[in-house]
Amino acid sequence: MLEVCRYVLYFFTYAFIGYVCEVIYCSIPKKKFVNRGYLYAPICPIYGYGAVIVILCFDWLTKYPWGFVLVAIGGMLLTSLLEYLTSFVMEKIFHMRWWDYSNHKFNIKGRVCLLNSTLFMLLVMILMYGIHPIFKSLYAKIDPVFVYAISAVLLSEMIVDTVFSTIKVVDLKAMLAKSEEIISEKVTKFREKYTLNNFEKSLKSFSSRFPSMKVIKEKTGFVKLKEYLARIKKPKEE
Repeated sequence: MLEVCRYVLYFFTYAFIGYVCEVIYCSIPKKKFVNRGYLYAPICPIYGYGAVIVILCFDWLTKYPWGFVLVAIGGMLLTSLLEYLTSFVMEKIFHMRWWDYSNHKFNIKGRVCLLNSTLFMLLVMILMYGIHPIFKSLYAKIDPVFVYAISAVLLSEMIVDTVFSTIKVVDLKAMLAKSEEIISEKVTKFREKYTLNNFEKSLKSFSSRFPSMKVIKEKTGFVKLKEYLARIKKPKEE
């Protein structure tokens, strides 16, 4: 049980580091702060899950001189598979594509691409041979009581955060489903519940955090959130 709780700490540690990397990676090109992440807390769970899976699968290989080759290749394949499955599942649940690599070379259905997979491979190597040995040694020294307590608090926070974050996304999904009626001003009750200002604020928030985020439309396929913003602003300006 203690070892499980330590892995919980690993998860949150690397989810936070992943969040920081994402923010830096996305903020520098835009020259402004971009708050990345699905949750309210400053973590990207996909990095936490990826790190834990890689550690469970390949930690034993780091003891061997030749292990780095398998760690690099295996880590690249596992993290790419995780990214692909996460994109697929979230698209099926929310009818939204949170990232799209269709414009990148050597991509698979826009869900993964060679560039990102290569970056993930580098992160895996840094994790396994640089960062993780430090945190593994550090967390091993923490009193078990504190390990149990901290992991319990973090898990509780994540559960609550996930619930509220999901509600927010579902709410956005409902608004997008009515977007055509909002734009054409056909539904008064909906306008009373979700004002255009609040709707725009939600769209701006998600489009800034996920610039390539798209919504599935039955007739037109994928539509970027930025296109919704442009269409909503146009009637108001007139």
